[in-house]
Amino acid sequence: MFLAQFVGGVVVGFYYSWDVALVACATAPPCTFGLYYLTMITSDTAAKLTAAYSKAGGVASETIYNMRTVASLQCEEIKSGKGMLSEFHRYNTNVLTQIYRVCLNFGS
Repeated sequence: MFLAQFVGGVVVGFYYSWDVALVACATAPPCTFGLYYLTMITSDTAAKLTAAYSKAGGVASETIYNMRTVASLQCEEIKSGKGMLSEFHRYNTNVLTQIYRVCLNFGS
């Protein structure tokens, strides 16, 4: 069907204006090659993009699974930076309290 349309268009083009039809026939192969190349690049890029998204999805699902494991073991305080800061804060508070007590004992 498309071949018949192409041949019919070329015949009608040569009948009405042979010089324009010659220019169209000369530029058709480079345009066809360009479209083919564009299609191949687009499909290759889409395949690479799909592979990258699937890899990222796997990493994300593994991260969520590990977060659920940590939550089920109730280790959030140990694993998070907040737990480390609270431990530092407790140590710092104990040191300040001891310094304060030493100063009060020397003062009295």
